[in-house]
Amino acid sequence: MRISAGFLRSRVIHVPDVPGLRPTPAKVRQALFNILGPLDDLSLLDLFSGSGVMALEALSRGAISAVSVEQNRRLTRDMEQIRNDWDLTERWQIKTALVEKALAQMAGESFDLIFADPPYQQGFTEQLPLWLDEHGIG
Repeated sequence: MRISAGFLRSRVIHVPDVPGLRPTPAKVRQALFNILGPLDDLSLLDLFSGSGVMALEALSRGAISAVSVEQNRRLTRDMEQIRNDWDLTERWQIKTALVEKALAQMAGESFDLIFADPPYQQGFTEQLPLWLDEHGIG
């Protein structure tokens, strides 16, 4: 998988074979970021991060910072390796945690954009707005 635009354009992300992992396809990422427009100086919260590609696309396109939350340690180790290799340690924070617990730890924090791509049919779509509201994250 490749970063599609910005200063990280064409860099390759290795996506491990993890059951249930469905990285956001390039065309979907491009469409979303084209709709959003410039991300200069915006902060991002990326929930259910998986490979971290959404955070990387946002950072590449000008976001000032990103926080990725993913419960799978194998995936967060891969994200940490990319963060270190691509010199993003000052801009990209990675949390290995269940989303609900990470949101509780970040209570009151504010983000300009929140991405969430939860696993299908596990009730997260209904719960996520409640968790964000409960912890005052916006």
